[in-house]
Formats: sequence, C-alpha cells, structure tokens
Amino acid sequence: MVDDRVTSKRHAGFVTALAVLLHFPSYLRPFMDIDESSFAAIGCRLLAGGRVYHDGVENKTPAVFYVYKAVYAVFGRYNMVAIHVAVTLAAVATAFVVGAIARRYAGERAGRWAAASYIVFSAAYYPKMLAGNAEMFAVLPAALAVWCYLRARDRNALWYLAAGA
Repeated sequence: MVDDRVTSKRHAGFVTALAVLLHFPSYLRPFMDIDESSFAAIGCRLLAGGRVYHDGVENKTPAVFYVYKAVYAVFGRYNMVAIHVAVTLAAVATAFVVGAIARRYAGERAGRWAAASYIVFSAAYYPKMLAGNAEMFAVLPAALAVWCYLRARDRNALWYLAAGA
C-alpha cells in the first residue's frame, strides 16, 4: 500500500513537471495567441466594474473572462505569466481527471499513460496550444462532468447532479 502511494506521488510529480516543462515557453512570452489580448482587456474591464458583452465584446464563453478577472484580481492586471501558470495548472488538473477516467476502466497503467498523454498533446503541435484560450479552461469542467457521470452510472445517481452542474 505504501509503495502505491509513493508511485502515485511520483507519477503526479512527473505529470506536473512535464506540464511545467512543456508550458515553460509561455512564461517567457506575454501573448501566445491574439485571443489572449482580448481576454486580458475584457478581464481588466471586469475588474473595473464592467459587464460582459456590454463593456467588452468577444465571441467566447463568458467563463474565460471571469478566469482572467480572478487571476488578475490576485496577481495584478495584465499578468500574463499568471494566466499561463493558470493554464498549466488547468492542464495538470485535467490530466489527473483524464487519468482517473482511464484508470477506472482500463487499469493503473492506462491511467498513467492517459494523464501523461494529455499533458503532451495539450501542449504540443504549435505555440498557440500554450495560450490561455477558452478551450484550455473549458476542458477541465468537461472532463469532470464525464467523471461524475461515470461515477453516477456505476455507484450513486446523485453524481448525475454534479455532472450536470
């Protein structure tokens, strides 16, 4: 049992370190994608009391603007390094959820591969993948909804409420 916990902690450390390594270029470059500049401006406008789709217009889900607002409220306006760290943390959390889903149906090894693969493929291909875009923040709640749905199906129907939320 102790060995399983140590192995799990090592894997979590590996996934986190891999995410930081692959996302590191975004810590050095303020804007990885043009959408980030819009999100940043609208997030700062919200901090000043503005309203979504009234004082700033963008065709993305309003949740991303509130993520930017929250990060800026804690770390300062236009702090894109903090946004990129938030993206990295969202990717790590999503990887753990994806790993938990895979582990539930295909075993421990599949869970580890799924988590590591999510980190690699969510940060690979081209630099815009590292940006603080709506998609990177939306995948975590979507993965959590799937995880809750699967728990409800296998254990307790109350998890359907969590999936829907």
